[in-house]
Amino acid sequence: MDPAIVTAAIVTANVSLLASNAAGTEYSVTIPTHATQTYSSALLYVVTRDVDVALSEISITANEPVASLDDIAANAVKMYPNPAKGVLNISTSSNEAIDVSVYDLLGKQVLNVSKVQTQLNISSLTPGMYFVKMKQGASIATKHLLVN
Repeated sequence: MDPAIVTAAIVTANVSLLASNAAGTEYSVTIPTHATQTYSSALLYVVTRDVDVALSEISITANEPVASLDDIAANAVKMYPNPAKGVLNISTSSNEAIDVSVYDLLGKQVLNVSKVQTQLNISSLTPGMYFVKMKQGASIATKHLLVN
C-alpha cells in the first residue's frame, strides 16, 4: 500500500457530546480546513460509558464561501445529457474554453481535458456516478454526472 495514502490527515481534540433523552437530537462538529489539503473519507470513532448509542443520518458537508459573480457565471455552465453515454455536451454563456476534470466517487481523477469548447468524449468512463469540475477563467463549477 502506498504510504502517502495512509498518512494522518487531521488531528482534532476530543469532542464530548452529552446526550439528552430527546429523540432526534442533532450535533455538529467543526473540522478545521486546510487550504492545501482535501479529504475523500472520514473516520468516526465513538467511545461510550455503558450506554447504548445509535448513529443515523450522518452527513459531512463543506462550508462553501459565499458566491461571487464569478461563481454565478461558472454555474451558468450547462452540461447535458445527464445521464450520458459517449459524449457530454457543454455550453456556456461565453465563448471562452473550459478546462474539465472528471473524478470518481473516491475522488480519483479519471479524466482531464483542457480547452473544451462544446463536447467532451466520455466513452472511456465506466458506468457510474462522477463529479465534473469545470474551470473557466477564475470561475469553477462542480456538477454531478451519471454515465450509463
